[in-house]
Amino acid sequence: MGTRGIIARVRGDGFEGRYHHWDSYPTGLGATLYHAAQGRNVGELLRLLIDEHPAGWSTINGYDLDQPAGYRNESQAGEGGPLCFCHGQRNEDAQTVTDRSDVGAEWAYAFNEDGGTMAVLEAADVWRLRAVVQLDGPEPDWAAIECGVNLERCGHYRWYHDSSICPKCDGAGVVSGGGHRVGFGPCSAYGSECVPNAHAPEALREAEGDDWHVYKPEGGWICDACNGTGKAREEVKA
Repeated sequence: MGTRGIIARVRGDGFEGRYHHWDSYPTGLGATLYHAAQGRNVGELLRLLIDEHPAGWSTINGYDLDQPAGYRNESQAGEGGPLCFCHGQRNEDAQTVTDRSDVGAEWAYAFNEDGGTMAVLEAADVWRLRAVVQLDGPEPDWAAIECGVNLERCGHYRWYHDSSICPKCDGAGVVSGGGHRVGFGPCSAYGSECVPNAHAPEALREAEGDDWHVYKPEGGWICDACNGTGKAREEVKA
């Protein structure tokens, strides 16, 4: 998912760094940066991610940071070093981004080299501090940082946090007339990986018509039974 972010150093009361395009939410880029810092000098890591690649990043997630960085064809995803915008098949101008830059970033990761910490900030009306991660400490709960300890800031479909729900159904929208059913609709190619209809949340079973919400309505979820799943029948009101 194209969630935009920033990899940065703390600068005074703000931060300064480089743009990162793909999967910049905490469970993606946050976890990647934490693991990248393990066994590495933080200063050297930031020289790589900020100083040596001034045009920023398509993504560093899932790539070997010890391999040379450079943009490559998408068919080579997952191979070699991370995908930057300044080497390989792309050679864009340098771009420094700060806490005041308007680049559409939703998350920022600001490193304090002296303290060995990484601040995780979420863009709202202002940048809001969600966590300060001690890089030599235990790995935090990234889902809690991203969505809130009680999922109070969560906008995901329910399968994101509940492995008993099939993402192929719940994430794509349930086809009319069915819930989670083996070999049905969006899950037809996944067979036994799909959760049987009888085990689906009640509001997802035996839908009638095309009145499921695939995206979150502006006013919030319509009924408690559907909360977090992304769909509810129009006639069911809270």
